[in-house]
Amino acid sequence: IVSGLALGIDESAHWGAIEASGKTIAVLALGLDQVYPRQNIHLARKILELGGCLVSEYPIGSNSFPNRFIERNRIISGLGLGIVVIEAPEDSGALATARFALEQNREVFVMPGFSGHYNYVGSHKLLREGARLVTSAEDILEDLNLKEDSENISLPLENAKNLNLDEGQSRVLTVLRSAGKSLEVDEISQLLKIEPSSASRSLSFLLLGGIIKEGGGKYYL
Repeated sequence: IVSGLALGIDESAHWGAIEASGKTIAVLALGLDQVYPRQNIHLARKILELGGCLVSEYPIGSNSFPNRFIERNRIISGLGLGIVVIEAPEDSGALATARFALEQNREVFVMPGFSGHYNYVGSHKLLREGARLVTSAEDILEDLNLKEDSENISLPLENAKNLNLDEGQSRVLTVLRSAGKSLEVDEISQLLKIEPSSASRSLSFLLLGGIIKEGGGKYYL
């Protein structure tokens, strides 16, 4: 589960993943040396304790500004297979995230709300424009062709094309397939002649998509 560590729906999404013994990623709008809002510092620590991570594109020491919350939403949408809009008032940040998701070829799912309520004006507009209406997690799993399992949720390798892999992700996948064994980040970067940071980004996306697995610091199919 990827979200923004904000109060309300964001923190509920993170806690839901934690309570289900899953992993969750929080994308911040400031440097990683700070947690905003401060009320969620315990949540941030819990995310890290359980193997999740905090992500930011801003340097250590950077403060948050209003425009950065919108900017970071493109990372939230980009890290997932799709986004789920729970509430979206008119001109809300959730609508910006939905726009980013469409630009990134991600699915947009919307939970319907009360007719006429201002918190759902944007949500219902997304539905009229063709977003997928969902009422449960099962709806999302079905639409993404994900098979629910008691221990994990993954995509078969043959469905990797549904994730719209970029060139870097496709090359990493090809290397892992050709190797026939687990590889470390440094080994992958050497084989592809790319920076370890680039290899790590591609690996993170493939992990989130359930295409590859990780164990002991190595990655494999």
